[in-house]
Order: sequence, then C-alpha cells, then structure tokens
Amino acid sequence: MKNKFILSLLFCIASLSASEKIYIDDDQLEHKSNCFHIHQGNNVWLETKSVHRDSTGLFALEVNILRCKNLTSEYKKTWKCPYCFQYWPIGTACKNPDCPSSYK
Repeated sequence: MKNKFILSLLFCIASLSASEKIYIDDDQLEHKSNCFHIHQGNNVWLETKSVHRDSTGLFALEVNILRCKNLTSEYKKTWKCPYCFQYWPIGTACKNPDCPSSYK
C-alpha cells in the first residue's frame, strides 16, 4: 500500500513538472468566484482554478486552463462586460438583466 502511494505521488510530481507553465503579470490576473481569470488582451480572458508562484513569478499550468467542450485543444475564452464585470463566452451578449450594458 505504501509503495502504491509513493508511486502515485511521484507520478503526480512528474506530471506537474512536465506541464508547460504560462507566466502571468499581476495586472493580468483577476480572482472571482473560486477561479482565476487571465487577461490575454482585447478583453479576452482565460480561466483556471489555480495559480502558482516560483522564483520567476506567477504562473498557471497549461493543463489547468479550461478548454472548450467540443475542442479539447482550444482554450475556453470569455469576455468581461465593462458595466457589470461578469464573464461571458466569446460571441455571447451580456445576459445580466440588471446591467445597463449596450452589449445585449
């Protein structure tokens, strides 16, 4: 039993070190409702559940960034409404009924 645990732990550590790191500037990161949003420019945001820090800075593991359901190789991209600050899938209008947005 102990050997299986150690082997499992080593596998997890190896998979973490093998994952590509995506480094993030502090001003590109926003934490909202138990997830992190990473700004990519032009109001395009990626979502991840965890952010880490090493000697180089903040980063997210590439394998932890949410993907589109149909296309597992493409990241799920969202945009942030400039009025209510909620995130919506690219191509979807703001659906917040209390928002004064013209993006409906």
